Amino acid sequence: MMKFILFVIVIISLIGLIYLMLQSKRMLKEVVDENNKRPKQPGPRVLHPKLQEELNKKKVQKK
Repeated sequence: MMKFILFVIVIISLIGLIYLMLQSKRMLKEVVDENNKRPKQPGPRVLHPKLQEELNKKKVQKK
């Protein structure tokens, strides 16, 4: 009798895990689709002001 109860618990647990796996796949697909619909706006790369100054100094020194 105990083996049967344990077997039922294992089966229910596996069904629950499969359900959660399918649900997470579905949610991930929704997020990916929503992300792909969003317009991509690559902005210009902005350097920190101090780094920009150093870069400008290096360019001036090379010339």
